[in-house]
Amino acid sequence: MKRQRDEGRSPLPGGIGRRGFLGSVGAGVVGAAVAGTASSVPQATRAEAGALVDLTLTVDGRRRRVAVEPRWSLLRVLRDTLGMTGTKVGCERGECGACTVLIDGVPRYSCLTLALEAEGHEVTTVEGLMQGERLSPVQQAFVEQDGMQCGYCTPGQVMAAEGLLRATRSRPSTRSVWA
Repeated sequence: MKRQRDEGRSPLPGGIGRRGFLGSVGAGVVGAAVAGTASSVPQATRAEAGALVDLTLTVDGRRRRVAVEPRWSLLRVLRDTLGMTGTKVGCERGECGACTVLIDGVPRYSCLTLALEAEGHEVTTVEGLMQGERLSPVQQAFVEQDGMQCGYCTPGQVMAAEGLLRATRSRPSTRSVWA
């Protein structure tokens, strides 16, 4: 059987065919999207590629003023801008934990946290756990119990353990450890 094309016919009421209808709707949607995009972002929030913004971070109890690109991670700022290399670069996708820091006492992957998100919050790094030249109790326990493995991700493990102890007031239950 041969199908007839419906280009010349108008099966819908009002004299418009299926293709004409879809073409009109598609053009309208594209036009609305383009018009909405152009005016929906205020000029003040647009930034040139590579533009720096001023940021004040509180890291290990010290206020630090830095200029960063809005897209930079907290990990990058800690290591490359502030020179704090205790926080390690691992997978850079939030799976390994080598970059763990505490933000307001809660463990967070610094590779997944924008530096701008940390403004107004207390950031604690593995360097900040030390008391002068003395290791913190968690750091000392890692040394005494030989919890180092190869040592590369140890700072992240120390920070995760510190966060757990802070959250449970140094009395973690089996349930809180597995959570």
